[in-house]
Amino acid sequence: LEITDRRNHNYTTSYVKAGRDATVVYGAIDFKFKNNREYPIKISSSVSGGVVTFTIYGIEQENEYDVKIIPIVTETIPKTTKYEDDPSLVEGSEVVKQVGTSGCKVTTYKEVYLNGSLVSKEVISNDIYKAMARIVKRGTMKASVPVVSTPVVEQPPVAEQPTIEQQPDQTPVEDTQTLPEIQESDTEVSDTTI
Repeated sequence: LEITDRRNHNYTTSYVKAGRDATVVYGAIDFKFKNNREYPIKISSSVSGGVVTFTIYGIEQENEYDVKIIPIVTETIPKTTKYEDDPSLVEGSEVVKQVGTSGCKVTTYKEVYLNGSLVSKEVISNDIYKAMARIVKRGTMKASVPVVSTPVVEQPPVAEQPTIEQQPDQTPVEDTQTLPEIQESDTEVSDTTI
């Protein structure tokens, strides 16, 4: 059948390869084709599980052609990452809101075969699919600082060293006095919170 009007989606789809899709928006965009065969055709449709299926029936002609639709990706359009500040998330945390997808440019060929031999090959479309940005939510909420209790260890008092007073005309006298050693306490100090 001959396609007379087709537009690709803005983004690649999950259910068919890029270059083989068609956009339909009621009252605005349509997928149109015409019967270029010798006999009438019948179009049947059904809906199941949210999927619409169309089946086309026709009468076999004397020369039946095999048609292959071959999409070739000619360029990849990388996705970008967009950040959104989110005050409900703790600062430093990130949550992926949208994974995103790369876009591409596609040239689609139609190959027609008769009895296994290639009869014709033509470009039927050149499509561009936009990249869908990856969106990451970034936390801006300040984290509350937990109060950590630090144990207070009391130190035994340090004995003061005796000083020698000097008169201006006197030379210092060497101090030979021995001070008692300070003993460390063996008693356990209890934890105290300030």
